[in-house]
Amino acid sequence: MKIAVVGAGIIGITTAWELARDGHQVTVYERRGAAAEESSFANAGVMAPGAVAPWAAPGMPSKVLRYLLSSHAPVRLALPLSASELALTEGCTTSTLESDTRATTGAMSLIGSNGILA
Repeated sequence: MKIAVVGAGIIGITTAWELARDGHQVTVYERRGAAAEESSFANAGVMAPGAVAPWAAPGMPSKVLRYLLSSHAPVRLALPLSASELALTEGCTTSTLESDTRATTGAMSLIGSNGILA
């Protein structure tokens, strides 16, 4: 199937990529000179650590394993996993999550209201 995707931001590019992987002929139309020059550029100037699930959150390893069963999984792993990759799950604890949250909150306080690092 021939499919047109309008906009070469993060959503447009990832949509086009998934469609092409599924065997479709995809054309991406973008009014700017390159991809991600508007809303997707530099994360649109937004840092929202509370809007995403942190990798170190308790229960994240099982959530990732459930994602892997989807044909359009947001996470992909190459098997077999190495010992160092498996060791990453050891950090998925409440204390690690709290530590990461404190560090992120501290970094966010360095950004001024104009979005520029103070």
